[in-house]
Amino acid sequence: MTDTGRYPAQVFWNEDDKGFIAVVPDLPGCSALGQTQQEALHELQDAIQAWIETAQAAGNLILRRQLPQAITTAAGKCCCACRADFTRSSLALPGRKA
Repeated sequence: MTDTGRYPAQVFWNEDDKGFIAVVPDLPGCSALGQTQQEALHELQDAIQAWIETAQAAGNLILRRQLPQAITTAAGKCCCACRADFTRSSLALPGRKA
């Protein structure tokens, strides 16, 4: 079994699907849909496992995960891709409470 939580994920609302879509930028085409962000991330774990198994069976290269990168949006807000199991309590900055 693969450690699916090691891949950073991005989650966003999709108006057409009326749900949240979770994607793994490091695994092209790997995505999942859910009614909530948590459901999309939960479903994404199965999608990651299936993606990796399919790639291995086909003999395709599986890239190592990339480090999360900060993205500045047009509104000037900063976004970051995080691991699927990331929580606010995981954040530890010197001199700040999480």
